[in-house]
Amino acid sequence: MPQDPLRALEHLARRLCALWTAAFVAAALLVAHRHLEDTTSQLRADAVLLQQHLATRLADHRQWVQLAASAFAGDALLATLARQLPEARGFALVDRSGAPRAVRGVLAALRDLPPAGPLPRVGAPDCQRLPDDCLIPLVSSLEGGGRLVVYFASRDFGRWLGFAPTSDYPLAVFAATGQVLYFAQPEEALVRPLPPPLLHGQPSSLFPLVAESAARGGALRLARPRHPASARGALFVAREVAGARLFVTAAVPLHAFAAGYFGRMAGPALLFGAVLLAGFLFHRHARRTLLAQLARIDELAAWQRAVLDAAEFAILALDAEQRVVEMNPAAEALIGCARAEARGLPLETLFGEALPRPAAGARTEGEARLRRRDGSEVVVYYALAPLREAPAAGTGWLLLAADRSQAKRLEALLEARERLFRTLFDGVAEAVFLVEGERFADCNAAACAMFRCRREELLGKTPVDFSPPLQPDGTPSELAARERLAAALAGRPQRFEWRHRRADGTLFLAEVALNRVVLADRTLVVGFVRDISEVRLLAEQLDYQARHDRLTGLPNRAEFLHRFESLAGARRRLACLWVELVNLPEIERSLGSRGREELLLLVADQLRGEAAQGDFLARVDASAFALLCESAQAEAAARRLVAALRHPLPVLGLELSVAVAVGIARCPEDAASGEELLRRSAVAAARAAETAERVFTYDPELEPGGAERFRLAGELAGALERGEILLHYQPRIHLASGRVAGLEALARWQHPQRGLLMPSAFIALAEGSELAHPFTAAVIAAAGRDAAHLWSRGWRLPVAVNLSARNVGDEGCKRALEEALARHRLPAEALEVEVTEAIFLQDLPRAAAFIEHLARRGIRVAIDDFGTGFSSLAYLRRLPVAALKIDRAFVADLDDDPRSERIVQAAIQLAHGLGLAAVAEGVEHAALLDRLAALGCDEAQGYAICRPLPLEALQSWLAARTEVLS
Repeated sequence: MPQDPLRALEHLARRLCALWTAAFVAAALLVAHRHLEDTTSQLRADAVLLQQHLATRLADHRQWVQLAASAFAGDALLATLARQLPEARGFALVDRSGAPRAVRGVLAALRDLPPAGPLPRVGAPDCQRLPDDCLIPLVSSLEGGGRLVVYFASRDFGRWLGFAPTSDYPLAVFAATGQVLYFAQPEEALVRPLPPPLLHGQPSSLFPLVAESAARGGALRLARPRHPASARGALFVAREVAGARLFVTAAVPLHAFAAGYFGRMAGPALLFGAVLLAGFLFHRHARRTLLAQLARIDELAAWQRAVLDAAEFAILALDAEQRVVEMNPAAEALIGCARAEARGLPLETLFGEALPRPAAGARTEGEARLRRRDGSEVVVYYALAPLREAPAAGTGWLLLAADRSQAKRLEALLEARERLFRTLFDGVAEAVFLVEGERFADCNAAACAMFRCRREELLGKTPVDFSPPLQPDGTPSELAARERLAAALAGRPQRFEWRHRRADGTLFLAEVALNRVVLADRTLVVGFVRDISEVRLLAEQLDYQARHDRLTGLPNRAEFLHRFESLAGARRRLACLWVELVNLPEIERSLGSRGREELLLLVADQLRGEAAQGDFLARVDASAFALLCESAQAEAAARRLVAALRHPLPVLGLELSVAVAVGIARCPEDAASGEELLRRSAVAAARAAETAERVFTYDPELEPGGAERFRLAGELAGALERGEILLHYQPRIHLASGRVAGLEALARWQHPQRGLLMPSAFIALAEGSELAHPFTAAVIAAAGRDAAHLWSRGWRLPVAVNLSARNVGDEGCKRALEEALARHRLPAEALEVEVTEAIFLQDLPRAAAFIEHLARRGIRVAIDDFGTGFSSLAYLRRLPVAALKIDRAFVADLDDDPRSERIVQAAIQLAHGLGLAAVAEGVEHAALLDRLAALGCDEAQGYAICRPLPLEALQSWLAARTEVLS
């Protein structure tokens, strides 16, 4: 094992060295190519410069000869040539006879030559000694048709040429026969001179190469001369001079070319060598370090084996294919086979399937079933991780596994207890306490917020520490708390109201529920505390506003009915005095609403002063008051009220006389119920307005329509049998989203002769007779049938049915609801029930049992016409009611009457405080929808949304809307 990493390191070092060498060779080739291009470019530039200069000099000489030849002849020609050619001064001048004049050079002229034929040779002795290669013929035509040939020759060709080279390389001029005419060596030559044969003007063995290079257009040639004195080659660039049979060349010895190239490569070569040396030194250091580490690894391997053998959990080493390579004794015991037998086994044979492989640098863990060799299975918790952060081919895996069978059973038990604990603490918005003994052992964040202190300030304290000395009923807080806790520990759940004190000293009323709970073998008391101070205050305010007239402060109609029920239950003989302000409409038309209100306040004060002790005065109508008194004192009380209101009253600076009429109706002689008593006293007051005394007692003969009402009641029974009772539906919507939330079923009577009758014409007849139960059953059956039709079409909207006080608690009503759901296979939420506050006036326990039965069945219950009757809020908050429907009387005056707005807002807050939905009825125009939404109302219904529609028209309305809840 120690040799493998070493080989890998050496192999890596060799590969890096080869790559670095290849890079250096590539760089050397690139530099060689660039050096060759640079040298060639410079040689070509130098050759072109010399070629252009030589061509210019020759052109000038030809011009001079042509000018002289055109004007002179004979000896005069020679003299003229001597004068015109400065270079000819001191040279030998010969004429046709060839008489020499000097020996430095030759300038000969021949004339009268035929146009064709070879040129004659000059016969002067000096000319004879010069080879033909040194004679440059300059030819010009004469006027007589002959030719003039001028030969020019000189051994000092460079002086005549007048060229001073600035190049770093030697330059030369060759004749056509190979003779060197000119050779220029730089004064500070960067290269060695060319071979001697080029310096002495003798034919050179290089000329054939020069001529061949020139013939190819000045191509680059590398030559090694055959002359024994020159052992080195040269780099040439040659060019031919047009029309002169001359060649110019630039050359550099190969050793100089190589010296320049190696000069360029000196830096890269040093870098290459430095890197190789550094790599060698690093390899030696790494090798020594690796050998030391491998020795340490061998030492640690022994420790690792000892640790693996001592581990209590299974450890398995796997290869890249998840086959077992090695494992410890704990793994042998867990799997049930020996190490030698398990080697090579795929992991699938142990777990039934391959474990998911983790991503690079990660690990995977979880639970799996391990199949032992004897066939049994155990639940294990495993962790699978790669032996490297980035798994590659051939990389192994490490698997850790522990038996979790026993732990799973314990975890299930702990998980159940943990869920209970989390439910109590995290799932409840109310304050939650755990009490051990008499002290707080734990609490949630809501408890700290409620008591306005930190958790540490609560723990270890007792409930008495956060309570006043005495509770509202006078019981000492310490004694009451001890009794409540003891009862809860004994297994008797406690629910009560308690006055607490916050850390800042403020008091508040709370609803407390105590139950016993066992956590981790500890018996504790869990307490739920809910602040009901605001709810109680709102309830009291709303209760008062719901039972009293907003203008006069007198009890309203609902409170009058409640008082009547309480007094009538004691079997007392009572009388109702209906006090009607006959001329109130005329006063309002004259003085406006302000005068009307001021008059009502004055009348209310007068009536309060005249009411005897024990009498009950209420405002029951817009222009009427009612006085409930003993039957025997009714006439005297009526006359007393009429007399008190005969005096003028000061209204807006005017003295106004009020026309009053008082009607008297008795119980039980004239009516048995409060509503009927009020109605009949109002009938008597209408007759009293026609009498002089202004007081009249009810007489059945006053209602000529009574027989008609009985006849209509008889027809209602037949209408139920013939199916003439129809249902129209009014939608209600969610104000926040605009979606349809449900439908309210409203009864209509399709009378054969009178046409479609509204509920006001027959509902009172049904509820006041034995038809109440069959009428309600028929409505429930029709609502169930229509709900099933709507649900089958995809409109899963609940349908609400109104129940009267007589239906609440009736077993027939319960059966009708159950049968409607069962017959049409509807869920419980398909039907809803709406009841009025009047159900609490007759038999509260029975009404509560009825509502609880519907809630257990899953049927939603809402309180209808909330605020118009009497409701026991103490029981209302304990009943499983889902919604409060605010009466239309408050909603209609929402924009005009600030007191109505406060009542609606209080009702909404009360509903939310009780965990109920707030629904506004009678929304007649769209502006009220935005106002109700701003007050926090949840739902609304009324003409502003949709009028009551029959089923067919309702389906068209729903199909046109996209906000229907499915």
